[in-house]
Amino acid sequence: MKKTIILVFPALFAIYSCGKEDSLTRTDLLTQSPWILTASTIDPPLPMEEGTIVNWYAIMPDCLRDDIFYYYPSGVYTCSEGSSRCSPSDIDIWELGVWTFNDDQTKLYKGIIDYINEFEILKLDGSELQLRSYFIDSLDNVYYNTETFKHP
Repeated sequence: MKKTIILVFPALFAIYSCGKEDSLTRTDLLTQSPWILTASTIDPPLPMEEGTIVNWYAIMPDCLRDDIFYYYPSGVYTCSEGSSRCSPSDIDIWELGVWTFNDDQTKLYKGIIDYINEFEILKLDGSELQLRSYFIDSLDNVYYNTETFKHP
């Protein structure tokens, strides 16, 4: 009898665990826990005075790498200072705005007041968020920025 219980319990746990993440909505996945940036790349390489940049994350100061992004089910998001600050006088919450998905939840819109950024959602699951946005320079060159976030 003990062998049956031992074999059945892991099977039930596996079934419950798989079903739980599958039943989470995109809002649940985005808002269940804060996010920290772990990678940021630019494509095509961005020309700058010090050379071309592909790995944006590599040139970011440490005080920006540990910032914490919170998305709330109410449609509000914040960005807070992590354990390191760029300046001792920096305020804790340095960005406060609103967020929403498009109808098929393939894009995330977030911004402040009348400035909204659009992000294509490349990946959103229980452990990783990957977003892609673009910007256009003064010469009309288009650059794509892919950012990867994980839970702290």
